Amino acid sequence: MLFLNYIWDFDGTLFDTYPHVAHSLGKALEGFGIHADGREVLRKLKQSVSEAIACYSDRYGILYEKLAASYDRIENGRPEVPVLPYPGAAAFLEAVIRGGGRNFLYTHRNETAERFLRDAGFEAYFQRMITAEAGFPRKPAPDAIRYLIRTYGLMAEETVMIGDRALDLEAGRKVLIISRGTKEALPKSRAVTFRPDFWSPMFHSADGDGYVLGCSIDAEHPVFRDFPTGVFADWQWFDMIEGSRSILLNDAPAGLKPIVQAIPTIDLGERLGTLFEARAGGGRLMVCSLDLIGCSSPAAAQLLYSIKKYMDSDEFDPETEVDLPLIRELLPETCETEAERKDAESTQEEADKTEAADKGAVHGAGAPADKTKFFEALEQARMLRREDYTADAWERFDAVYQQAKSFGALTGASQQETDEMTDKLLTAAAELRAEK
Repeated sequence: MLFLNYIWDFDGTLFDTYPHVAHSLGKALEGFGIHADGREVLRKLKQSVSEAIACYSDRYGILYEKLAASYDRIENGRPEVPVLPYPGAAAFLEAVIRGGGRNFLYTHRNETAERFLRDAGFEAYFQRMITAEAGFPRKPAPDAIRYLIRTYGLMAEETVMIGDRALDLEAGRKVLIISRGTKEALPKSRAVTFRPDFWSPMFHSADGDGYVLGCSIDAEHPVFRDFPTGVFADWQWFDMIEGSRSILLNDAPAGLKPIVQAIPTIDLGERLGTLFEARAGGGRLMVCSLDLIGCSSPAAAQLLYSIKKYMDSDEFDPETEVDLPLIRELLPETCETEAERKDAESTQEEADKTEAADKGAVHGAGAPADKTKFFEALEQARMLRREDYTADAWERFDAVYQQAKSFGALTGASQQETDEMTDKLLTAAAELRAEK
């Protein structure tokens, strides 16, 4: 795993709630005799619900409070459109826990987020869920993130905020966006091939929408400290670049110089960014148009490691500011949602392999872990009462107890992992009783 601690947004990140939300707003508008275009409704909702309601209340002269109340009543009821987790979400959440990490939820949605998680069997994956009822200032204010880091002893360099909108970038401060690298994910981009078209672009243009003369790489940039490269794309780049796309940066500030830049032919004269960094919305952003998660090349894994290590350092300090509207335009999936979806899918194979290796190494291939002692310890811990102990002592114990509850939801834990979690829980309970 890239990080240990994952702070998740809910809507559009873990669960595909957009069809339900768009349907709810559409129904609310119908109550006022308005039939809005569904695609426009969805597009505006992806900015924010409040902005979408404000837009339609202004356009049609509806009192904002009335439209908002109607929307809330419909949206908070039982959904008429299914609200389902994204494919691979459960596998990713489970892999985080099996890797010794923790999952947290931070959403503007009310308690319905917990209801959806509970109905899908996801509740046990989370150590803590923060919803609107907690009363924290709304994103991009980082108060809730700071609370989680302080309360649960999270190391900032081991913690990542995952969301699907620009305000998650503003709240998270550091964001890595890895695109799926398709034309649908990057509508403003050019096709890239590893082979430069130096002779006849008429015969060699890729997908009919662009051709390049290789790549220019800032090889001295610290992002490549753990990934050896020259100033052009050599063979270690082949699997990543062949069939990829590079983002059109013609409208970006002049000071934005891509770290990896595809070179267009002379008749195009465009600025193309394959890897670039910028400041945006109060945060620091790294964008990669190469699908480093979906690519099985060892070089892709090493480049991803090198990028992450650079972003964890003080050297990650982009100079050029990019407006958030431009980011939304260039990355309409913005987009950890799709990147994390692919990450989760690829993690399923990794999780299956790890599970098999754990079982084979610890107690023979195919043998399930004996969780009898673990669940006995969990039941004993459940009987302890907060009011019998000091706040500080209970907080330390509860952090372990919540982790154990999440661990109990795992289906592929090894015997060694089970025994270690049992010992950790028993020790925490004993230390709590000693402070009584």
